[in-house]
Amino acid sequence: MEPIYTDSPTTFTLPDLHAICTYPFRVHPKLNEVSRASEKWLSDLGDLDEAWTSRFKAAKLTALVAGYHPDADLDRFRVFTDYIHWAVLVDDWLDYYHQGDARALRECCMRAFRDPDFVTEDRSALMIKSFFGRFLQTSGPGCTKRFVEGMDLFFIATEREAEYRDKRCIADLESYLAYRRDTGGCMPLFALIEYINGIDLPEEVVSHPVIQAMESAANDVICWANDIYSYNAEQARGDNHNLISVLMHEKGLDVQEAMNEAGAIWCAGFQCFEDNIDYLPSWGEDVDRLVAIYTQGLRNHITSLLHWSFYTERYFGQDGPQIKKDRIVRLCPKQAI
Repeated sequence: MEPIYTDSPTTFTLPDLHAICTYPFRVHPKLNEVSRASEKWLSDLGDLDEAWTSRFKAAKLTALVAGYHPDADLDRFRVFTDYIHWAVLVDDWLDYYHQGDARALRECCMRAFRDPDFVTEDRSALMIKSFFGRFLQTSGPGCTKRFVEGMDLFFIATEREAEYRDKRCIADLESYLAYRRDTGGCMPLFALIEYINGIDLPEEVVSHPVIQAMESAANDVICWANDIYSYNAEQARGDNHNLISVLMHEKGLDVQEAMNEAGAIWCAGFQCFEDNIDYLPSWGEDVDRLVAIYTQGLRNHITSLLHWSFYTERYFGQDGPQIKKDRIVRLCPKQAI
């Protein structure tokens, strides 16, 4: 089922998310050094061919992590960067998987996370053993538990997405917004904020409704921004699992109307994030310091995604810097299947 178009535009204008999110932006000074090492790790352990290797060089994923954590310890920065390379590779594979294949990948990967004695030759599991083994050397027990649980939620949600793809249908808006929070893989990323800063949030913090509301709002604005920026590339290859496509289908909007509505949804989510920061209670000086570190990590994740989306070539090719200035995107033609 294809989205409903009310006309046939050739361009659309992105909502100006940078005008709303004005947090300072910095990157890690060891970006280039870690990028070279992590890209080689991915190519070697993932056994990538030349085309996939070039694809990941153009993605510039280390820059995303460098913006997440500009002051990170070098070893932990490298672990996080290896993780993000693995996660995006797996996410790219899953775009082409049927539901049964997605389920099998989940079972293999989650066993690699949960069973240190698991023996396999599966590439995805071998990469997990590499970065997760280093992660476990310094991660706290709460952080580790939240990371693994978040990974399982990601795989469960991507299996559901594969089901929609197999049935060639588009989710309704309410269902999409619910499972998008897990297909975006934000909860493992948020656990990694704790890891990379060497903290382990107490249970009374992570279970607090204001913390959970703050995380949920951050998750939403990250995923929705990604949908806004990735829409053109995704619609060209016939992928309708995107907020813009869902809005077009459910409400009969054209692409510009859907972009405008998505921008409004994003702004409301960003305001919700900021409001919940204002509502944070106090747990005492020592715990409040940990919460402040975590909250800053969430801000950095939002900000880095907004900047990286125009630096990477995943969404706008080499036109990213110009599109960042004028926000005008030429609609890509549909690719032959």
